[in-house]
Amino acid sequence: MNTETDITDGQNQQRSRPRKDLDTVGGFLDSCKDETPILLYFNTNDGIQRIPHILGDPPTVGQLRLNKYLRPLKIQRRVRYQIAGTSDTGWVIRVDERFKKKKYVKASKA
Repeated sequence: MNTETDITDGQNQQRSRPRKDLDTVGGFLDSCKDETPILLYFNTNDGIQRIPHILGDPPTVGQLRLNKYLRPLKIQRRVRYQIAGTSDTGWVIRVDERFKKKKYVKASKA
């Protein structure tokens, strides 16, 4: 486990993984709180990106974090967004591949 010290107040902060993993879905999810909403977009046959319905509306980091299919996927782009009518924020993550439902379901049961 990595420990980082905040220079401003000297308190130690525990990190479960090194910062270099932020380019994968799993590494990035490890850096977020469980309740953070994630809009995870995948490529489709028609050349646009969509969120697979099976992931939820929207899923949270806690729901996706342990899925072994999602974890190694490379992030193409990520952007923070604010949820309308609230002060809550989440992340839009875009993956440059097609979603493989069978692999996702199998990894969810493991």
